[in-house]
Amino acid sequence: MTYTPIHERRPIPFISPSPGILAGARRAFISSLVMTACVLLVSCASGSDSGRRSAQDLRDEGREVFGRDAGGGALEPGRRGGRWTIVLASFGGDSAFERAQAFLIQVQQSTNLRDAYVAERPRGVIVAYGGYDAYDEPRAVRDLERVRTTQMQGRNLFQRSFLSPNSTAIGRGSIPELNLATVRERFGSSARYTLQVGVYESPDAREAARSAEEAAVALRRDGELAFYYHGPTRSMVTIGVFNDGDFNIETGEMSPELLAAQQRHPNNLLNGMGLRETMPGGRTRLQPSQLVQIP
Repeated sequence: MTYTPIHERRPIPFISPSPGILAGARRAFISSLVMTACVLLVSCASGSDSGRRSAQDLRDEGREVFGRDAGGGALEPGRRGGRWTIVLASFGGDSAFERAQAFLIQVQQSTNLRDAYVAERPRGVIVAYGGYDAYDEPRAVRDLERVRTTQMQGRNLFQRSFLSPNSTAIGRGSIPELNLATVRERFGSSARYTLQVGVYESPDAREAARSAEEAAVALRRDGELAFYYHGPTRSMVTIGVFNDGDFNIETGEMSPELLAAQQRHPNNLLNGMGLRETMPGGRTRLQPSQLVQIP
């Protein structure tokens, strides 16, 4: 397949399933981004006269208090392996493994997700729970729903947890779990936006669709909540599910989670490569990633 060299190619439009989203210059992404810190989880120290409690004491107490999930049903013992797992959190950078381990300890001591574990990925480290043969098997669906309602230190930190494949080979064939068109069914009506990070096009629409699905699978395996969406002539890849609290359409203000996602994926790629576009005044730049509305 032959494409026009990147510096000569005309910019491609963003593929928005719902037109009219984010019109106007003030709704463009902030060009200068700040590095967003990861969620900090602070463990409570004991103030009793008996002194500091051991990790085992805290673990036992957590099992008594959080023996049942917030959804009202006991989680079955988690198992590793299988083709899919639930991603609780993902970490990147030089200290990714250490931060993932620290988060895992907090999870195991403060929730009923005692069988959670750390798994390395090509681009980082994830904290995961469970192992499933298929994304739609009853146990996977049930566990994901209960994980999303599990609270940790009084906060619902797992409401955006998702199923991730353990192998990129799963990318062959259509996967409804990764289809952007099904997001509202899975995340509710408050799901409004997602970040477009890639477009695939080809004379053969089936080839473009397959490439987009495989890219979404690879991103999920790396710990990103990724989706694909097939348009009439192109397929796009997005990450994240965001609501009105993540993006103020009047001011352009974004939540730390949305800023972090844009920091990790600053560009909208065409067939996996950066696309240079010309700005007013003749200045050029790589086309940035941008919010689109979830259909």
